[in-house]
Amino acid sequence: MRGERLSGKDLQSATFFGAVLTGVDAAGAGLDRAILVAVDARGACFHTARLDSAILIGADFSDADLTAANLTGADLARAILRGADLRGAMLTGASLAGAVYDDRTRWPAGLEPAARGAKLWVPGEVVPAASPGGRGDEPAAG
Repeated sequence: MRGERLSGKDLQSATFFGAVLTGVDAAGAGLDRAILVAVDARGACFHTARLDSAILIGADFSDADLTAANLTGADLARAILRGADLRGAMLTGASLAGAVYDDRTRWPAGLEPAARGAKLWVPGEVVPAASPGGRGDEPAAG
């Protein structure tokens, strides 16, 4: 699905386990309760997407546009958010336990990611594998 246009589509409760979604345009898409476990969504656009109660465990959202996305109640445990833009996103009740971010990650005003369980990535550290076939000990891209 690399680079595909999903903008504005209703994909509620869809399952994309381990899918490659790099560069996908899902702006305004309805992904409430969707399962995007271990997806590779690097550089994807989810601007204003509805991801309410979505399961996003281990998803790689590096450099993704999640501005003004509704992530209320979403599970972003162990998600990779390096360079992601989440300004204006709704994260009420969202789990960030073990999510990885860096100094380029942009958060909604007032949100303290470390207080919500997210971890600041330090260059040279190993990050969780985004692929379900990964071992989890691959060197981090820098």
